[in-house]
Amino acid sequence: MNIQSDSWYRVTVRIASDLLDPSEIGRALQLRPTFEKRKGEFVDAIADGSRYATNLWGLTYTKDDSVPFEEQLEGLLDQLDQRSSAVRALLASPGVDAELFLGLGYSGPHGGMSLSPPLVRRIANLGFSIQLDLYRSPEAGD
Repeated sequence: MNIQSDSWYRVTVRIASDLLDPSEIGRALQLRPTFEKRKGEFVDAIADGSRYATNLWGLTYTKDDSVPFEEQLEGLLDQLDQRSSAVRALLASPGVDAELFLGLGYSGPHGGMSLSPPLVRRIANLGFSIQLDLYRSPEAGD
């Protein structure tokens, strides 16, 4: 795993469905979410009146930047692996879409991450796509 030391990270599972209420997703996985959003609710982070287009359930491993990225990712995968049958059954349901959201903020001229084949295999075996979201700090300059 290759990550800059001055970076921040977020590791979140996001499961979306028009057909399932977010509370049903949490019950199916026996996990308490970090957030639940329902179709039609206003998106808090956007002031233009945008609304959620679908129901969304999310679980973030931690928001503590002192926890290394790999530890966050493996910790979340450990929780999901313990429920792998329920995860795969849920993701096989009609209208369910799921991703592992990997957010990375960096201040250097280049940012990025690498994932080892065993980690990618674990993610794929659970049935998640990977969403990479990279943020360069405004203080980083050009």
